[in-house]
Amino acid sequence: MAEKFDPYYKWLGIPPKDQPPHYYRLLGIELFEADRDVIDAAANRLMGYLKELAAGDDALHSQKLLNEISRARLSLLNKENKIAYDQELRAKLETEETKSAVAPAQVTPPPQPTQAALPPVFEPPQSSSRSSSIS
Repeated sequence: MAEKFDPYYKWLGIPPKDQPPHYYRLLGIELFEADRDVIDAAANRLMGYLKELAAGDDALHSQKLLNEISRARLSLLNKENKIAYDQELRAKLETEETKSAVAPAQVTPPPQPTQAALPPVFEPPQSSSRSSSIS
């Protein structure tokens, strides 16, 4: 059976664990990027790349991503929409962070070997004639 094609991962480098991506991840820019020129350039770069792929076998995937990038671009370039989107995204990320925060694990020291579990210690034979004088 053929593996299902994942355009987010194959074309945009967004692994399944980050899907569906928020707009900043989709555009490949810093979280809560404020510079409109950076947002616009990222969207334009991706749209140009995806338009090149539109003629291939994966035209439907390309069109879907083009639509998503267009939505992200329009939303993040509109001041009011960006403020609302950023508030929603912050709340979502805080919720996810709270859910994933786990109490520190109790570290249990490894069990100490008992005397019986230790191999016998080799002791060299003691000689009866020790010479205590050194000449």
